Amino acid sequence: MSTDTYVDEDEDNRELLILYATETGNALDVAEQIAHEARRRFISARLASVDTYPLENLIHEPLVVFCVSTTGAGSEPRSMTPMWTALLRSNLPQDLFDELHFAVFGLGDSAYEKFCWAAKKLSRRLQSLGGHEICVRGEGDEQDQLGIEGALDNWLPKLFLSLEDFLPPPPDKEFADPEALPPPRIRISSISGPSSSRSGLVKQDTLLYRDGYHNVSVKCNKRITASDWYQDVRHIELDLDEEVLYDAGDVAVVHPEVPANDVEVVLRDLGWLDSADEPFSFSLSDNLWHIPDNIPRTTTLRQLFSKYLDTSSVPRRSFFRILRHFSDDETEREKLEEFCTTEGADELYEYTTRVRRTIREVISEFRSLKVSKEYIFDLFPLLRPRQFSIASSAFVHEKQVHICLAVVRYKTKLKIIRRGICSNYLASLQPGMRLQIGIQKGFLSVPKDPETPVVCVGPGTGIAPMRAVIEQRVHEKSKRNYLFFGCRSKEKDHHYEEEWQSLVDRGYLRYRAAFSRDGPEGQKRTYVQDLMLEDAEILWKVLGQENGWMYISGSSNKMPAAVKSAVATAAKVVGGKSEDEAKEFVKNLQDTGEKRQTPVKLVLANASQPIPMPSYDILFYSGSWQTYGNNDKNTIPEIAYFSDSSFHTTRTSGSSATLNFFGTGVYLVGSKQPIYGSFNVTLDSETSTMDAFSAKTTLFKTALFASTKLVVGLHTLTINCTGQWFDIDAIIVVSGDGKVNTAKNTTTLDDSDSSITYLPSLSSWPTDATYIKDYYHNTAHISRTVNTSLEASFTGNALELYGSTRANHGLFSVQIDDGNITILNASSTQYHKPSVPLYIGGGFRTGNHTLKVTNYGGFPFDIDRITLHTWEGFDSGVSTTLPSEISKTSSRTGMIVGIVIAMLLFLALLLLGIFFIRRRRRRCNQGIWNTKLKVETVERRDSFSISVHNQEHNPHTNETGALLCALPSSSEDLEAIVVLAETGQRDTDTNQVSERALTSQPQSISPPVNQVIDRGSSSDALNGYTSSQGAQVIRESDAGPVTTSNDEQPLRLPPNYEQATNSEIP
Repeated sequence: MSTDTYVDEDEDNRELLILYATETGNALDVAEQIAHEARRRFISARLASVDTYPLENLIHEPLVVFCVSTTGAGSEPRSMTPMWTALLRSNLPQDLFDELHFAVFGLGDSAYEKFCWAAKKLSRRLQSLGGHEICVRGEGDEQDQLGIEGALDNWLPKLFLSLEDFLPPPPDKEFADPEALPPPRIRISSISGPSSSRSGLVKQDTLLYRDGYHNVSVKCNKRITASDWYQDVRHIELDLDEEVLYDAGDVAVVHPEVPANDVEVVLRDLGWLDSADEPFSFSLSDNLWHIPDNIPRTTTLRQLFSKYLDTSSVPRRSFFRILRHFSDDETEREKLEEFCTTEGADELYEYTTRVRRTIREVISEFRSLKVSKEYIFDLFPLLRPRQFSIASSAFVHEKQVHICLAVVRYKTKLKIIRRGICSNYLASLQPGMRLQIGIQKGFLSVPKDPETPVVCVGPGTGIAPMRAVIEQRVHEKSKRNYLFFGCRSKEKDHHYEEEWQSLVDRGYLRYRAAFSRDGPEGQKRTYVQDLMLEDAEILWKVLGQENGWMYISGSSNKMPAAVKSAVATAAKVVGGKSEDEAKEFVKNLQDTGEKRQTPVKLVLANASQPIPMPSYDILFYSGSWQTYGNNDKNTIPEIAYFSDSSFHTTRTSGSSATLNFFGTGVYLVGSKQPIYGSFNVTLDSETSTMDAFSAKTTLFKTALFASTKLVVGLHTLTINCTGQWFDIDAIIVVSGDGKVNTAKNTTTLDDSDSSITYLPSLSSWPTDATYIKDYYHNTAHISRTVNTSLEASFTGNALELYGSTRANHGLFSVQIDDGNITILNASSTQYHKPSVPLYIGGGFRTGNHTLKVTNYGGFPFDIDRITLHTWEGFDSGVSTTLPSEISKTSSRTGMIVGIVIAMLLFLALLLLGIFFIRRRRRRCNQGIWNTKLKVETVERRDSFSISVHNQEHNPHTNETGALLCALPSSSEDLEAIVVLAETGQRDTDTNQVSERALTSQPQSISPPVNQVIDRGSSSDALNGYTSSQGAQVIRESDAGPVTTSNDEQPLRLPPNYEQATNSEIP
């Protein structure tokens, strides 16, 4: 066994970007194979997912290879949606990618009508924007006898032959031997010490800390087919620990566990049984490779094979390319090498794919194998999660998720029983057992208007999403529902028969069921399409005349085509359409459905023109981040020391968090820990390397980065991971210039205010009655229809738009006057955050303006209130309208006058600046910088209020709630503070206290009481508790980028608050 060492790729400027869009991980596997081959040829390969790659950089890339899978009915993966939506913008120039040379490899299944559709669409769109495709598009087919690799092996030589025109092979170097064993993906470090202490180091997975994952317990797991029926179909009910609002058509993501007996067999055959439970740690040997963050970096072999590695799938050719290097037996090695050749493709198919022989069985049959543990991730594929359509409506079954699934069991051609890993795992769950599931947006939506009729076709377990749709429609009191169901036997597998009959009796459903095996022997079988032909008149009335919606769910065989044929027949027979017109009608019906089913996550704002005003979305995370919240307090007690009992953390290189803010200062709050390291912070164009390491103990609520004395205006803060752990607790934005910038006029417009006009009518924005107590004045208006809008005229230079973020909410646009339209997103993977800032704008010219908010994608979003400000010192004079085009015939006189005026203005501004600097220095020496501030808290059961004020003045009256930087009666004390939690929430209203109580803090921790702080000191300016928005003020008087050394005790939550009360900090 030998490994080839690849020549350092940095010696040559030969770069290739590989972007992948994947739903289950297959496209990532292909991308890694391409990257491996590129590096063997001394090409520097960069690997990135399309959802983490900055799209604006694509126009600067000379060479890009796209690996794109297809999901649903020809849709792109969810991770590709933001990029694809941006590429579809109609205002993009036709020569946008004139310098881009690209290649595309698609992954799909030819059993579906739109095979490799996402890859085909991407290829065409890039070419239409000027891109140059350098190689014929590759199309991997799961139906091929060698699977995706069959096409990939044929396509790779063509790709690299084309690349030689752009990246000629270096003349003085030889490519690494393709037959040699490549270096392993990981490095393993053993852990020494007693076994009892080492076992405690093994970590559980961190699925729960990914967005969209939830703890559930099994409430019900019952078989809904007859006990003597050949197929076991299960109805499973899962209780959620917290309320999650999902939509009909959404999917549950389940990570299965491998049966213990199967794990034991693999460990035994690999000779690893004795060391199966010995903990070890591993790290990536090269940043090219990707291993999901939920896999613990300290683990055991048994844990890896139980939860993360797949040995039950049919091995691919790449498996044998690695495996052959670990066989000591000459005969076995020859057979393994034969499987890797083109000549051995047919034999490999007969040995694996045709008889469905698994990886576990291959290992058992090749007895001489001695596999190195470092190659465990090279050899064994990851155990992929499975997706199941949710079979329930969140409006009907609160805090529950229902799943309807067929348990996979069959015999192979070798007469060996096969069991689906995930379906059998779910079938084995008993009531009370706990697990973690993800909830993802599906490819299905429901009409906003209950009067719109829907036709559902769902034979077999395809009934699952149809049940969710119909339950939601019935909840909305809709009676325009038609369901066509098909199965084999009325007595054996008639799923949810009693439910359908009940809805029929109540007038909510017209139901037809086809039982294909119940008729006499020899009689023509009846399927769903036959029933649809019988109801052709109803079908045409609903779809052809009333613009109804139609859903098809089930197998990918002939059923969908037969259903479409039935619709076309109805169009001809009842609608009087010709053959061609009927086909066009079905095509239009399908195209319209595909537009509805596109999952919407985020659309980039129009970047082709300058935005003439400061406007920004909520804090944006990119890459791989883990989220910890109040639900984790039992396993992570330290969570109480973080703002809002939550934080984001990562160690994945390239992951970033970005915030655009309008202000004069910014602070990054996090913790310092012994296991933490360095990270990069870029403020505007200046990058600093910061350190989150603490040698002694963990320091919470610490100033990791701060920069004040910024020029008033729009700034960008980007936090980048360098591959070492760090966390984000909160971000504080300061909007002050050394004096108090109080609002001359602050007005709050409730959603029912008469100055807000709802278009096209008020009825299109009904009152949202869900969790109404959480909204301002207990009212909110919600839009569910695309292009419905609101308009509000206002006077001022800043505003905040408040609403809620929910899992089912989507895109909306904001426009000030005639300025650019900014697209924002109200969708959140966390359940319902009420009354949070959806949009913040400021710095535009003081005066009269018009705010227009529009439903952009047809998904719901609600409006709670609009807060308007006129800030002193912030009238930037920036217009919210785009400048008109300068006339080419402007006179020379006008130019001279303009230059003279500009010079005079510059001189005036210079003198004014000198005046303010001198005035500020005098105030620093004589004024508020030596004023003592007082932190006062009032405990009320699980909540408390905090006010900050000058000791010589009385604070404003405040209610229970969050951190309040209350302005004293004198206007010469505090800067305005914007508080931003790491979850993306903001609190910019410094004159009000949040009405929501802070209930997440443990009873054993008390806030500081009557703590006096000297503002003029060099220590922390404020060391108090945080709000439900999750932040606090830190180092207000510090200037420039600052950090705190590990020996200091920076801004953090003291272990014992009582020791800190009634004391002055020097």
